[in-house]
Amino acid sequence: MADNANYIRQSFQDIGRSLSILFTMNSPNLLILHCDQLSSWALSAYEGDEVQTPHIDRLADEGMRLDQFFTNVALCTPSRACFLTGRYPSQTGIYTGIRELGKDQITFAHPLQDAGYRTGYAGKWHLSGQQEQESNWQTAGGFGFEDIRFQWNKGHFKHIEGEAEHEEPKGERHRIGDEHSYGTDWLAERCMEFIDVESEAPFAYMLSFPDPHQPYKAREPYLSQFPPETVRIPSTFAQEDVPDWIARDRETKDFPVQAENRREWNHDREQTLRDVKRNYCAMVKNMDDAVSRILAKLEQKQLLDKTLVVFTTDHGDLMGEHGMTGKNFLYEPAYRIPMILRLPGVIPAGSRCDDMISMIDMHPTFLDLLGVPQSGTATGVSAAPLIRGESQDWNNIVFTHPYGNERVACFTPEWELGFDFHGEPVLFDRINDPDQTNNLYGNPEHAELIATLRQRMDSHYAEYCPRVTQWLPGQKGFDTPKPEMG
Repeated sequence: MADNANYIRQSFQDIGRSLSILFTMNSPNLLILHCDQLSSWALSAYEGDEVQTPHIDRLADEGMRLDQFFTNVALCTPSRACFLTGRYPSQTGIYTGIRELGKDQITFAHPLQDAGYRTGYAGKWHLSGQQEQESNWQTAGGFGFEDIRFQWNKGHFKHIEGEAEHEEPKGERHRIGDEHSYGTDWLAERCMEFIDVESEAPFAYMLSFPDPHQPYKAREPYLSQFPPETVRIPSTFAQEDVPDWIARDRETKDFPVQAENRREWNHDREQTLRDVKRNYCAMVKNMDDAVSRILAKLEQKQLLDKTLVVFTTDHGDLMGEHGMTGKNFLYEPAYRIPMILRLPGVIPAGSRCDDMISMIDMHPTFLDLLGVPQSGTATGVSAAPLIRGESQDWNNIVFTHPYGNERVACFTPEWELGFDFHGEPVLFDRINDPDQTNNLYGNPEHAELIATLRQRMDSHYAEYCPRVTQWLPGQKGFDTPKPEMG
């Protein structure tokens, strides 16, 4: 009897899926090209001039570039959870690195799969927790992604061997691959194989490149394109007048958070940065060429203009700014990141959006742009009308959330107000001080502004991260400055 019931249930599911495929046959595909720790300055699409990225630029030229797109958490695991679910860390349960996403969490892939999409995910996942396994591959258990043969939980592999048809892939961090085995190139080939599959159903595929995250090791011929002497040292690299929390981190954290560079860093900080940054830039250039091949495959299959192509990342990298690399700091380069979307006929070509959009907004935005019913679980708001070039009331403020160390900030088009549990607050003028070298927090002229922003922060964290309210309002030195402070 149980077998008959299961058979009937499966039959109804198969019928429902067939009907969904029928209704979505003309729906756009979705291809997300997701990077790891990519800063906006590293793309010429964002007016960067250190790395020329013509193929990523093409997506911006033929689609939309979001100029004020922010991650809610500048750390891989919680940021990815925000992106997939459209929810804040307090709602996903993932506050810091290497945590496991609960099986009750709904990603944007779930409603796409329910709507008949053929779904898949390849590359770094980083949401299956700390558990030790014989293999890092195929650990997620789906979350709406059906094809996860080439998904791994941890590791930033620079060399990958094997294919699912023959053997389980194996990845290595310190061995450098070639044009087929280097992580970026190997994943691009897996993506193109997925696109090649003939199907009447539309597809949704997320390709998660592990670069340009450390280990900062690029392959040739890209590395030789960036000689050390040509690498630009940020103007704030040797900045001495910094908030106490960044000064503290300079003393207690190795730069650039990579064991093989620590000795060199202690010997020659600038030369170490040049070596690290040239590898970073080379990895970005490699990734741009991989994007070129993927776009060519879509064109070959006559699918490019039928696909919502998204290029983005999880967070940025300071890469020498204020004397640090990596993320986990209150400075803007860790939070304001690239987001480019292309879908002809829906997204105006060559358009730009200056509204403040954050990671949690993308789950509902993707579904809206594809015409798929919302999951109903996301906290974020669909920015699809803005991306289509339509008018929309929009709340232009973004809130960041803690990531282990207690730091939070809010960003508006003009200002950043940030707090550290153990250190001094900061207020930066985003328009007139883009390098964030002048902390205006103690300036009495900005007392009213700080009070207004602080009120919005208190309200937000009381609702979405109550633990912040336990220290933010009463912490010594965090009170709104009075006019007499001088």
